[in-house]
Amino acid sequence: RASAPPSPGRRAPAPRARGSRRPPARGPEGEVRDAASPGRGRARAARREARRTIVTRLERLLAGLDAGDRGGEGEVTLRNNRYVIPVRSGARGHVGGIVHDESASGATAFVEPPGVIELNNELRLREAAEQQEIQRVLRALTDAVRARPEPLRAAWELCGALDDLGPPPRHAPERSGS
Repeated sequence: RASAPPSPGRRAPAPRARGSRRPPARGPEGEVRDAASPGRGRARAARREARRTIVTRLERLLAGLDAGDRGGEGEVTLRNNRYVIPVRSGARGHVGGIVHDESASGATAFVEPPGVIELNNELRLREAAEQQEIQRVLRALTDAVRARPEPLRAAWELCGALDDLGPPPRHAPERSGS
């Protein structure tokens, strides 16, 4: 079926090749979706797995501490973008590792035990790899738009033309003040 030619002063929409439609690379909140590229999905899965490994190990360490050695709520938490466990300040030596923070009262230290330091390092590397893949996808999307500016330019002109028409009649009284 042939489409009608555009009316005078109007542009025809850009033709679309059949089957060339890909799922959107961006989600409703503007995030780059996992399906945007095979690398994006793999990078995100690797980051999630690394996080899960760290949290599981820290939960086991925390469960193995005496109740009196656990600090605060006794839950795995983040400090300085590192997963840590809360330990009573007096019991810090029983756990060892790096102290990343302290509670306001000073009673609890947030410690990264030696057994998870390398795991946290690996997580940071996976987060960086994920961000690099997101940047790669965004560059590719930008390059695709840059290579075919005419459809974007036509859409921009159409928006301007619609704006010049003013509000639809049902909104006219609201806009004119009468």
